[in-house]
Amino acid sequence: MLDNPRLRPGEKVYDLGFAGLAIIQGKKRTRFGDDAVLLAHFCTLESSDRAVDLGTGTGIIALLLAGREPQCRVDALELRPDAADRAARSVSMNALNERIRVYKCDLRREPERLCAHSYDLAVCNPPYYRIGEGKISPDPDTAAARHEVSCTLGDVVRASAALLREGGRLALILPWARREECDQTLARFGFHPQRFRPVVHREGEPAGRFLLESVKGGASRCAALPPLIEYEADGRFTAKMARIYHMDDEGRQ
Repeated sequence: MLDNPRLRPGEKVYDLGFAGLAIIQGKKRTRFGDDAVLLAHFCTLESSDRAVDLGTGTGIIALLLAGREPQCRVDALELRPDAADRAARSVSMNALNERIRVYKCDLRREPERLCAHSYDLAVCNPPYYRIGEGKISPDPDTAAARHEVSCTLGDVVRASAALLREGGRLALILPWARREECDQTLARFGFHPQRFRPVVHREGEPAGRFLLESVKGGASRCAALPPLIEYEADGRFTAKMARIYHMDDEGRQ
């Protein structure tokens, strides 16, 4: 990491505790959460992969992917100018400009600067809620992160279908209540689920979210992984969750 990041008023540098990486975040606005870390750890990533992060926010998933595989390349797409700027500065701060490129663009319109059908992996932590589900935050960044005000799940899968090569992978994390909708949307664009993992807040509780990796084209066969339990009864991370935060391979099993 570089010693002197260019910070703007209201910003702070957060140490990610992994691969010497750090990220620039707002002190008060929505910051990355467990979902981004879980998704960056869950997805299948090879050293030679060219990945695209759809809706990168301030760049957390792109940074974690680059830390996982020191040879992979990531293109990070973000619609909001402030978030895209912060992501680009985080990339520079970590001296990763040669491996991560940040594009201020709308994933609903195929970016002219990106090559269709050329990516090995697409990742997205999409908005959890559809319009009409719950109250939309008056803060535009929070609203875009939580509700489908800027893009829908269908938009994400459609963009992935356009950008991924045949056999390319799409990894998502979504609320459990949207599982059937997710399956139907993936099928509509020619994706087949390959790996599935429920995410449980505490042991004994129902799953609240799920991680899913699907493949564009190919055979339909899905490996159901054991549920991931995040917290112990006393609120501490489980041992597996702690390994995930350190991007330990064992946590993927």
